[in-house]
Amino acid sequence: MKRYLKMYFQLFKFAAMKDMAYPQDFFIWTLVDLTWTMIGLGFFRVLLFRMPNISGWTFNELALMLGLVNIIGALMWGLMYGTMKELVRDINKGNLDIYLTKPVNSQFLVSSKEVSFSLFPKLFTGLFLVSYGLIINNKVSLPSILVISVSVLSSVVISYALYFITVTCALLFGRLANVAELFPHTMDTAAYPVSIFHPSLQFLFTFIIPFAMIGFYPASIILERVNYGVILSFPIAAVILLLISNFFWNFALKRYSSASS
Repeated sequence: MKRYLKMYFQLFKFAAMKDMAYPQDFFIWTLVDLTWTMIGLGFFRVLLFRMPNISGWTFNELALMLGLVNIIGALMWGLMYGTMKELVRDINKGNLDIYLTKPVNSQFLVSSKEVSFSLFPKLFTGLFLVSYGLIINNKVSLPSILVISVSVLSSVVISYALYFITVTCALLFGRLANVAELFPHTMDTAAYPVSIFHPSLQFLFTFIIPFAMIGFYPASIILERVNYGVILSFPIAAVILLLISNFFWNFALKRYSSASS
């Protein structure tokens, strides 16, 4: 584990140096992220001018959920998106050989290549909304902090595993050039209370593609709408999905045709 942490730090540092070599990109994407965040908040604010709540959720309660979703979204776009796009490009060009021949886990290597520091504004917005949601709902407490910590760590792993599985499909189905765009936009559903969906979709977003674990259930636990014991299922789901992603990666590699084969 220590070896992998050291390697990730070095890869992270190199990616950061490469990213900061183009500071204009940083400022542009910072502006884009902040704009989309404000649009998302504005949508709920305008919607709730005409109705008291959305499926029982007031704006102050939604702020807590949206804050958690923004934190995970920032980490997903900053730490995963560039890497997943690069992975799809390597698959389509047959350039995975360099990673497969290294004496280290290939999934780790292909998942640690790109970092974008435009994630920070969205991350800070998420932290602000979570803080606001805790204070305005009078839920500032140690149990709330523990729920947020466990849910954020678990949601990062869950998001990575689902994203990686999605992108790995490019190994099985050929040139899926835009497959890296699918998961981030599908994850937008996490910004809405899962209770607004049809029961079949509620089941899908809770047990199959657990987007509800990113914001809805952590906020529900903190607001005492759901039992605290539910939080134990978060790390379990994260570990299971991570193992599935590794199994799927190794299975899909058997179908990979490299540039030299």
